[in-house]
Amino acid sequence: MRIENSNICLLIGSSKEVSSTSAVLGEIFTNILKQKNANIHTVYIKSLEDVNNSSAFDQVLSSDLIVLSTPLYVDSLPAPVILAMDNIKEYREITNFKEIKNLFFGIVNSGFPEPDNCTVALKNLEEFAAETGFIFAGSIPVGGGAIIAKAGIKRLESSKAISDIGLYFNQIINEIIEKDIASESLLLSIATSIIPDHMQLVMYHHINRMCAT
Repeated sequence: MRIENSNICLLIGSSKEVSSTSAVLGEIFTNILKQKNANIHTVYIKSLEDVNNSSAFDQVLSSDLIVLSTPLYVDSLPAPVILAMDNIKEYREITNFKEIKNLFFGIVNSGFPEPDNCTVALKNLEEFAAETGFIFAGSIPVGGGAIIAKAGIKRLESSKAISDIGLYFNQIINEIIEKDIASESLLLSIATSIIPDHMQLVMYHHINRMCAT
């Protein structure tokens, strides 16, 4: 993928929009792309509820790379995200956009420390890409979503408790640039490194204390 002057759509799947964990993670990811001279456009999931809202769908489907950053709700994708994916697929079928080979990458965040809860949602994203005609560039689960949102981008950059998410995302982006897809081995390695094991234990200890009070 040629990244310079490419068009990137950041699709935020959270109803909290700019204040959400999804927005924080999406901004970290796309800020790296911006540094590589890509053009970034942000679209919120609410604007894709109506398939007649052509300007929002045009913005998504005219992009070289679509990055969906979404939360996990009850071990699944949120209903508005599922609706938006159905609408994107429908809109692409009835327009000339079906001739464009968009790349698609997903970021799914969970409130639980470990990333394993996102497995089904990640598979859903892969199936959506295949059915829609996108080139699936990969997807990554991120645990500890609440901590990430509370910390925000600036505090995450200097955090010693949570590994450097930006560094990991940069590795993913470099593979997408080189091969149009991030390897499963890299994604698995990163998914288990963002919230290290010792931090998972600390988080669960905190959760248990809250439940006991």
